[in-house]
Amino acid sequence: MFGALKNNYSTGRTARWLPAMSLFVLMINVAVRGGTYTVTTTADTGPGSLRQAITAANNDPGPNLINFQISGSGPFSIALTSALPGVTNTTTLDATTQPGFNGTPVVELNGAGTPTGTAGLQLIGSFNVVRGLVINRFTQ
Repeated sequence: MFGALKNNYSTGRTARWLPAMSLFVLMINVAVRGGTYTVTTTADTGPGSLRQAITAANNDPGPNLINFQISGSGPFSIALTSALPGVTNTTTLDATTQPGFNGTPVVELNGAGTPTGTAGLQLIGSFNVVRGLVINRFTQ
């Protein structure tokens, strides 16, 4: 028998309610899960880039996950030449997923090639999370 039983004292019958409730919760979790986008290159643009992953996550209501799987040995530097799009939907950027991460970041967001005043990473949406990503060399 699945789930708990609830006694209905007015009719003397017993009703099953937990399975229906579990199904309802499962449907909600499936409905609100966004996409997973993987950064596979240190290139500023194009397939597998952080820029493309952010753009895809912005087009998906989320919550979304951007993980990192750049091939080769780190550390890795993503050298930008212009501002990244702002992160507008609930998204987790998780550079701790990059092979070689052992508590020390191995992926850097490098702003040395961007114009003065370029923001390193703009988190515009709510409930965004950034893990294990070094953001540096952006000038005021």
